Amino acid sequence: MNDNENTKPGISRRQGNNKMDRFVIFLCLAFMSAAVSPAAQAYMASCCSGDQDSDGHADVRWLAFSPPCPAPESTVAYGDSSTLVCPASPDNCPSVANPDQTNLDGDTAGDACDNCPADSNDNQLNTDSDSQGDVCDTDDDNDGVADGVDNCPVNANANQLDADYDSIGDVCDPINSPDSDGDGVANNLDNCMLAPNPDQLDSDGDTQGNACDTDNDNDGVADAQDAFPLDSSASIDSDGDGFPDAVVPLIEGFETGNFNALPWVRTTENQSTWSVSGASRYAGAYSAVCRFPNTLTPDGKCTIEVSVLTGSVVSFRHFHTALFLQKFYIDGIERPVARASGTWVLSSYTLTPGPHQLKWVFTQGGYYASGYSYLDEIFLGSSLTTDNCPLQASPDQQDTDGDLLGNVCDMDDDNDGVPDYIDADPLNAANASELVLPVNGVYSGSSVTEQQLSD
Repeated sequence: MNDNENTKPGISRRQGNNKMDRFVIFLCLAFMSAAVSPAAQAYMASCCSGDQDSDGHADVRWLAFSPPCPAPESTVAYGDSSTLVCPASPDNCPSVANPDQTNLDGDTAGDACDNCPADSNDNQLNTDSDSQGDVCDTDDDNDGVADGVDNCPVNANANQLDADYDSIGDVCDPINSPDSDGDGVANNLDNCMLAPNPDQLDSDGDTQGNACDTDNDNDGVADAQDAFPLDSSASIDSDGDGFPDAVVPLIEGFETGNFNALPWVRTTENQSTWSVSGASRYAGAYSAVCRFPNTLTPDGKCTIEVSVLTGSVVSFRHFHTALFLQKFYIDGIERPVARASGTWVLSSYTLTPGPHQLKWVFTQGGYYASGYSYLDEIFLGSSLTTDNCPLQASPDQQDTDGDLLGNVCDMDDDNDGVPDYIDADPLNAANASELVLPVNGVYSGSSVTEQQLSD
């Protein structure tokens, strides 16, 4: 078939180096010259489905069905005279409504969702997770030093340290890197270049070792002022009894509009990467999303991971395109994930207290198709217990009546309605009798005196 055959009037082939000729990812839309039979309708449904942004362009591209879906702009006829015609261009912004499909730079992302609308960048790579992709961002690592003069343009290093004066910054220098702090770890590999730390311990996974990190749990409170410097869920212990005044579980909803709230690490593979988007979310204004571009390869893969210091439980909301695979790992061990085809679902897991590495992986699963996966509302429970008497030291946290108010600050420990200072049996709710004042002004069975009560 040549370029002019079997083409529906009004639909012309793209000129020059046609992406669809290169990638062979086809989106099938139905145009009928006669009534479409049930067989044709079923065939069409197998070739294209989903339009989450409701702009009239389907999201899910054709898969390798047998017989295969028709080529772009070709017409397929059935024995009953039904026909299907497939246009050349799929939805270039599956999650952002753009009926006009405007695409100034001609890459695989339409202007409405392109992080560099005037510069072609199929992979949408955005090292610093700001609003601009690397190809149009003048400071790719967001360290305050413009790429043109930055000695490590994609590795944040505001100090521009270059111990061997080779114009390659220490943080990205692959060879001849000295060991400034003498800890046996070369500068280009050392997470504390000027503070000896041969163990390279990095509790919060922010690439800055504990030896030089002033906030080792990355909770925004400097270690010097943090009563729990290795637990991000608490920082204040007013009475110094080892129990925090308050515990705040960590929730990552990507509401900063980027990946800066936690030390996220994203891996780009086969032009696929995670980004922050407001197109679809479970709560708030943003969520994380991975979209597979329109390529021929069936092995697109998005990986995102983070190190956290907390415990008890982790849960998250997610959904993704049908047929594709969403995987989740805790400390390198794959855990089962709730099926989330086209709708938000909750997956939850128990944790032991301490540091953990969490990783999400979204793959095409061998299908020749584009797709998406969304992640939102990641909840990390705490292993700490809130102090039941935050202003009075209570190391044993005894709470006889279970009212969440510890005995040392509870005026009625057995909750029998009689204050402890006049309760004949203050730890026994079954005995609500009051003390009687005998001679010498001392209550029977108590060391509390009448004078102390008046005070």
